[in-house]
Amino acid sequence: MSRICLVLLFAVMITSCKSDPPAPQHYSPEFTKSAKYTWALLQQASEGQPVREADLSVAFAELEPEVHTVDETSAKLTLQTYRLDLERLNYGMNKKEQKEVFDSMKQERCEIEDILNNGTAALQASKKCGESLP
Repeated sequence: MSRICLVLLFAVMITSCKSDPPAPQHYSPEFTKSAKYTWALLQQASEGQPVREADLSVAFAELEPEVHTVDETSAKLTLQTYRLDLERLNYGMNKKEQKEVFDSMKQERCEIEDILNNGTAALQASKKCGESLP
């Protein structure tokens, strides 16, 4: 009898232990899929590979209806800022301006990759990347 009580007590202890709650999901699967496609096009463009402007416009247009949360809005804005920075590099700039754009793109790249690869909340990714970059 005491053995049964011991087993029951052990079973109750195990079932009453709470595990950590699941990590909050900041991005829907649809948003993530669309954002990853947009990011792939932006990466190709930043590596000097030909990417049609129309393809980028369509990718951003397809991303827009998938934006429903603050984090998704922030991630989309970071992608748009990266695109604008890429375009800025096509204009004549002095070395200081170029360095500022490259630094900005480095920060944005870090944030986007953390968001898309790890599901990190946009604000956390921004803080984390800002602290890790010189």
